[in-house]
Amino acid sequence: MKKSTLLIAFSAMALTVSAQTTIPNGGFENWGNSAPGIAAEPTGWYSNKSGSAIAKMGPQTAFNETASPHSGASCLRLETKNYLTTPVNGSLTTGVINAPSFTKSEGYIGTVNYSSASDIRRLAFVGRPDSLVGWYKYTKATSGSDAATETGKVEMFLHTDQYNAPENANGGNTSANRIATALFVTPSQNQTTWKRFSVPFVYVNGTTPEFAMINMTSSSNQTTNASGSKLWLDDLEVVYNPISNGCDDPSNLVITQNPTSVDLSWT
Repeated sequence: MKKSTLLIAFSAMALTVSAQTTIPNGGFENWGNSAPGIAAEPTGWYSNKSGSAIAKMGPQTAFNETASPHSGASCLRLETKNYLTTPVNGSLTTGVINAPSFTKSEGYIGTVNYSSASDIRRLAFVGRPDSLVGWYKYTKATSGSDAATETGKVEMFLHTDQYNAPENANGGNTSANRIATALFVTPSQNQTTWKRFSVPFVYVNGTTPEFAMINMTSSSNQTTNASGSKLWLDDLEVVYNPISNGCDDPSNLVITQNPTSVDLSWT
């Protein structure tokens, strides 16, 4: 019985160590959200069409791309499109795309819906990964004065409680809740074949995360006047590098069973 108990304890320890957190549906294979999402979104992700009241008035900017994904049967395509002559940035997030007004500079992504305070979207996440990796393709817009400098962006925030990006959006400041940030901005040039990216998480404290927010856009310039930029993404994941303490592998392991305990000794 003591041996069985010890084995179970060791097994539980192994499961705890190996059960790292991941990005759900990071390959964009599954599509269709229940409320507050919509069927045209990848499962677990939200576009402007399920954002705040004004945000959802814009055109659809996130699409299921089945032509030549990096792996599997589909990937994500984000596209900046015009709405009443104003470019609407292609966007997808695990949070809520908020538009307090029709002024683009006031838009932000957060964990709470601007037009419905009871609509809270937070991705539970308790890991402390080393880097964010994925695969992308990119095509810049060809018209508008900002076209030449268009870039795509992927960012992931680890945080506690609620969070906004930018952090001071909507008259508040959520910077105290940020634990780490990973940011990838595409080069300002077309990338016609799949290319891997890897960016580190920059930690600001040792707090254990409670949530993650992942934001992606085909136009990193929030107030861009260019439309037509396209960003393809596939196989997003976080990487945990093994912890090295500089010790040699143990040797001369001896297990001694006592009446009420088990002793372990090694060199």
